[in-house]
Amino acid sequence: NVMGDLSSPWVRLGNLLSARFALLCLVAVVAGCFWCVEQPMSSLLRHTAYYQHLLFNCGPCFLKKTWLGLYGHWSCKPTQLFGNLPLITEFEEHLPMDKRKDLKLSSKGMVKKTISKK
Repeated sequence: NVMGDLSSPWVRLGNLLSARFALLCLVAVVAGCFWCVEQPMSSLLRHTAYYQHLLFNCGPCFLKKTWLGLYGHWSCKPTQLFGNLPLITEFEEHLPMDKRKDLKLSSKGMVKKTISKK
């Protein structure tokens, strides 16, 4: 269910915010402006009815999978960009192995909590 657990007030609030942003994107289309959304790859936002309408009925739209680590983020986290901004197509898709290794080193100071198996 792309709308999530609707019994949760936090999920309903998130859905409200995404619907309002979709409306702003639609206003941008009408005004001749560009819009772009960045979301984690696990996000279902682009699968909601609002964004499906924008992506398939409001002129050319673009989708690109990329990696935050290619652009200075400390993690090699995969991300998706979508919108009507043609520049989206110019983002890199491939994260080279040497860059992946470099990014693992950058998490050196992170704290990992584990539960003892004793």
